[in-house]
Amino acid sequence: MLKRVFLLSLLFLILLAPLLVDAQAPPGVPKTIQTLIAALCRVMNVIFSALLILAAIAFLYAGFMFLTSGGGNSARVGTAKTFFFYAIIGTAIVITGRALVFIIANLFGATLTTLGCS
Repeated sequence: MLKRVFLLSLLFLILLAPLLVDAQAPPGVPKTIQTLIAALCRVMNVIFSALLILAAIAFLYAGFMFLTSGGGNSARVGTAKTFFFYAIIGTAIVITGRALVFIIANLFGATLTTLGCS
């Protein structure tokens, strides 16, 4: 176990060494903070879209469970309601997280729309 922690720490330090000494980045690696933020915004857009698609699938599944419960199966109706509730909570968390990124960026004076975040 200790050997594994040591190896992971060593790998982490090797990968971060160029950042710690502010070494010149190889070609193709972002060289400024603006390009790094733009790349993170593109990644954030993809993750946000994927999570919204996942939320839509969760809502559809909850609706399917509710409709196929037959009305008499109270356990399945309860499961569908719980699944629907968790889908609402998950969607709210995703939207709040996205809004929080924009709020923090605005507090620091960044304009994310010019960097590719919309």
